[in-house]
Amino acid sequence: MVRRKIRDIMTRDPLTAHPENAIRKVAGQMLSGQIHRLPVTDAETGKLVGIITSLDLVGAIAAHELGTHS
Repeated sequence: MVRRKIRDIMTRDPLTAHPENAIRKVAGQMLSGQIHRLPVTDAETGKLVGIITSLDLVGAIAAHELGTHS
């Protein structure tokens, strides 16, 4: 195990989100694919700009429902 490389176990060609995607759409994709973390990439360049987690989504949705979104 120590000699294995990340390339041996990583997910290749992962699903990604873009900053402009609707929260509801990304939440649905993550839920249906049982995905807990998703890279966020620039739609034009493909450059990694962040990561969205299921906890981030739960917080955003809860804040919206409670009327405390910022």
